[in-house]
This record gives sequence, C-alpha cells and structure tokens, in this order.
Amino acid sequence: GTPGYLGYGYPPPGMPPYYYPGYQVRRTNGLAVAALVCGICGFLYFIPALLGLIFGIIAVRQTKRDGTDGRGMAIAGIATGSVWLGILLVIIIAVASSN
Repeated sequence: GTPGYLGYGYPPPGMPPYYYPGYQVRRTNGLAVAALVCGICGFLYFIPALLGLIFGIIAVRQTKRDGTDGRGMAIAGIATGSVWLGILLVIIIAVASSN
C-alpha cells in the first residue's frame, strides 16, 4: 500500500485539502449584561437595582434554556441588585422607626 497523507506540506494529487472547521462564537445573553449594569448602578434612585434583579432572574432562565453565555453576569446582577434593595429596606426601616 501507499503511505497515507500525514498532513505535512501539500496533499498528494487527488486528495482533497483538509480544512479546519469554523470556530463557533458563543453569544452572551443581553439581559445578563443589562442585569449586571443595572445591579451595579442600583444606587441611582434604586430603580436600576429592581431592574437588575428582574433582568437577572430572566437571564438565568434563558441561559439555562438556550445555552448562551452570561449566567455569571446574571447572578452578579441579582446579587448586586438584592444588596442595593436590602440597603433601601434598611434605610426605610431606620427612617420609619426614628419617628
């Protein structure tokens, strides 16, 4: 038998060239990015904190279902949004109990 093509240099005549398969780019969930940004900016009137919490919960579900990237960002958005809402709750309780 004739020796096989080892992949070095040009392929022998009659043998198709070998091409590497294309690299598949994974998409990042947009709601996960929005959750992270809103969670970090939650100190601005505390409305972004609530949005970060909501967007984060939705994004975690979507990343699990679709297999897209961004689960960590969604969890970080949930965590930071929850911290800001907890701070708001403590402020409300402190103001209400001081009267």
